[in-house]
Amino acid sequence: MIQNRSFNDTQSITVLFTVWPVESHVRPFLALANALKSRGHRAVFYTEPSAPWRAELADFPCFPFREVRTTRIEEILRKLSGGMAGWMESRMLWKEFLLDSIPGQTADLRPIIANCRPDVIVTDITMWSPFLILREILNIPVVPFAHTAHCILPGPEGPLVGLSMPRPKSKPLRHLSSRIGAQLLELFSRGLRRQANALRAQYSLPPIPGTMTEFSGTAPLYLVPTSPEFDYRRKDLPNSVRYVGACFERRHAPSRNTPQTVSPESARVLVDSGLPYARPDFAERAVAEISALGLAHEKGNAYTLTSSLRSASVVVSNANSPMVLAALDHGVPIVAIPDSLESAENGWRIRDFGCGIRLSPNRLREGRIREAVSTILRVGSYRDKACELAASFSAHGGPVQASKLLVELALSHRWQSKSA
Repeated sequence: MIQNRSFNDTQSITVLFTVWPVESHVRPFLALANALKSRGHRAVFYTEPSAPWRAELADFPCFPFREVRTTRIEEILRKLSGGMAGWMESRMLWKEFLLDSIPGQTADLRPIIANCRPDVIVTDITMWSPFLILREILNIPVVPFAHTAHCILPGPEGPLVGLSMPRPKSKPLRHLSSRIGAQLLELFSRGLRRQANALRAQYSLPPIPGTMTEFSGTAPLYLVPTSPEFDYRRKDLPNSVRYVGACFERRHAPSRNTPQTVSPESARVLVDSGLPYARPDFAERAVAEISALGLAHEKGNAYTLTSSLRSASVVVSNANSPMVLAALDHGVPIVAIPDSLESAENGWRIRDFGCGIRLSPNRLREGRIREAVSTILRVGSYRDKACELAASFSAHGGPVQASKLLVELALSHRWQSKSA
């Protein structure tokens, strides 16, 4: 937890960003790195400088993977994000991705850390070596930075990790479902924790009592790029969790002074097709049904449609986190067709908050997307709720506020180390 102490952030710090080469993971890290750079601090990356973000990474020192097998990681992520693996295969793929890669991460990162001497490491929540191994053996603060539109840390009010279920209305039912979900997660992750503790033992580190996700919540700072309002105002999280709002590189301020209802003549619909779909036909169906309404539309993803979001009336998406955050950050309501566990959580939140309409991917009859788009254009409350969330995102400061928290943590740790 960050101490309540005032520090002068004119002192420069160095932050090492460790992130998997996935666009939805890398982009928020780049936004945060640029916020730090603009304030005179140094950012260094450990990732693969892949084509979509190679130009942006050129502004920072970047160490590529050496011991981590990049091609195998990319293959695993394609299978997991595209819904191409069954339950048992998914379990083995997650193990290979999260745990089997830790020795390679550790071998890569130790010389990088010795070289650039970071004050803080900001890590992808699915890159485990920094918080499972390195923070203790090297005494460096490690900050998990989520890429999801909700906090995945477990708790009575949190999501049922690995399950797609609506949030129970009553508190007793929420606590009951949370206990059931925790038991299922314990069963699923028992072997993973044994292997994780075996890895820790190699570095003379004690075993962890819970899951790795729970353990990540013991970090001194845990950044979540959304707002408490979109995360059900959870009260069961560690004090280290900080909501910082959507973290994008903004070239234009989001426009929120749009009318409640939109006429078909002035409507503009954005169809999200930029991230893997387990059912790619959803995007094509959306385009066909929107065309039948005679509405102007455009296809792209959360990063290519940034300028278009300023004038958008509705977004149709599989509810992946980047597009959900980008749309709501601009006050644009969403037709959500979730097709993965992560997007399912976002879909329930969109429905419950009233900032869009959730459609079941398993009961998506002909014309349903068209009806949902028409309803959102006609009923102003969806845009009102989306604008409320946009205001909540803005209030939490985005990359600028996240950079301030990192500087405060780094200088606090520096002060404590000198005192010790």
